[in-house]
Amino acid sequence: MALPGHHAIADEELDALVGMIEDRFGIQIPAQKRVLLGTRLTRWMREAGYTHFERFYWDRLADPAPELERDLASLVSTNHTYFWREPRHFEFFRDVVVGERLRAAAAGAPRDLRTWCAAASTGEEPYTLEMMQREAIGAELPRWKAGVLATDLDAEALVTAARGVYGADNAERLPQRLRSRYLEHHPEGYAVRGPLRAALVFRTFNLIANHYVFRAPFHAIFCRNVLIYFSRANRDAVIQRLYGATAPGGYLFLSHAETLGRGRGPFSYVQPGIYQRAP
Repeated sequence: MALPGHHAIADEELDALVGMIEDRFGIQIPAQKRVLLGTRLTRWMREAGYTHFERFYWDRLADPAPELERDLASLVSTNHTYFWREPRHFEFFRDVVVGERLRAAAAGAPRDLRTWCAAASTGEEPYTLEMMQREAIGAELPRWKAGVLATDLDAEALVTAARGVYGADNAERLPQRLRSRYLEHHPEGYAVRGPLRAALVFRTFNLIANHYVFRAPFHAIFCRNVLIYFSRANRDAVIQRLYGATAPGGYLFLSHAETLGRGRGPFSYVQPGIYQRAP
């Protein structure tokens, strides 16, 4: 593969890099995406001061230092998202998941709601989840332990998420009532209001490499638009880990483009993109 103005990337070098990306991050690079990968590598290589890909590969990529591995993760990550994407999932979370926790608390259970957004990207999804639990719990929220853990492979995306500033078109699908309550106008479009932004915890997390060790299992896990990039083996392994991180009776949310198949895997099918661990 020839990079404009540079020596060609040898097929074996690109194959090795694609294999390393899948081994480390779980992300498959199909044939039609290799040109895009090459373009991104060209830009990265130039910024690093290299003109020969072979030297760049063996110096920087063959066994990357942690900070370079982080940069490579950002390079291959897809971060297309927006507020109120697949809204039925947020409504289900508000009405069913939070509703069940409210009824349990009324019966004497602890006032807790543990939610993990495992593919937080630039933050729109976890902020929306925080909106939903605030809408459902209301004035009682200060008496609850109701947090949203937001993680992603891409550290650069999480910087954007923590900043909480978005273009106007990004928030146009969010219902007006929620937009007015939780966002404010900003020269770039909209900004997440301070109390909502301060409520979230953002962390880098690699679904393939990390051990899923948490203080307690989650009542809801959102892992949408991630598994479509994984091989069947990696997808099955992640699902098993997510199952172990889900509380009995808790829910797993995938995108509508992802499916576990009814009767296949440890979760039970509820509705498109929503699965439940047995109580």
